[in-house]
Formats: sequence, structure tokens, C-alpha cells
Amino acid sequence: MIKKVLLGIFIAIGAFVLLLVLLFVVLGFYSVHTNDKVDAAAKKFCNSIRIESNIDTVVKAAERSSERNRLSINQDEYRFTFPGAIFHASVCSVKTVQGKVVSTEIQVYDD
Repeated sequence: MIKKVLLGIFIAIGAFVLLLVLLFVVLGFYSVHTNDKVDAAAKKFCNSIRIESNIDTVVKAAERSSERNRLSINQDEYRFTFPGAIFHASVCSVKTVQGKVVSTEIQVYDD
């Protein structure tokens, strides 16, 4: 009787551990997929920006984008952040002079 109860407990614990392992594997694959999608969206957005274009046009394009992004402005640098899974983001940094784009750069932050 005790052996059957212990066997049942061990089977339940094993099933629970297996379920946790499968959950972490699925979350890992989902994170990788999400991060790849975010990196591609940031690269596509950044590559679509033309040098000497008006920054207002770029900001409006970011607002119309179907990909989620966040804008932060620091003097003449505009940073369009595309957040991914936990601790991951791709950033399109756009430097301007007098409202005109002079350079773009893609940065990937992954911890």
C-alpha cells in the first residue's frame, strides 16, 4: 500500500518537473523567435531612412509602423527602440543636424 502511494507521488512529481521543463523550452523558443522578429523590424526601419531626409518624416513613419517601437530624444539624437523578449531590444539611432538626418545606426542590446 505504501509503495503504491510513494510510486504515485514520484510519478506526480516527475510529471510536474517534465511540465516545467517543457514550459521553459517553449518560452526559450518563443523568446528567440520574438527577438529575431524585432531585430529584423529595427533593421528594416533603420535601412529605410534616407540621409538628409527630414526627421519629422521619420518620426511619422515610426508612428505608422505596425511594429511596436518607442521614441526617445536626446538633443540631436533620436532613438527608436524596438523591444523584444525579456532583456532584449533593438535600437535604431538617428543623428540629426538642423532637423535633417545625417546618420543611422542599429544597436542590439541583449543580456
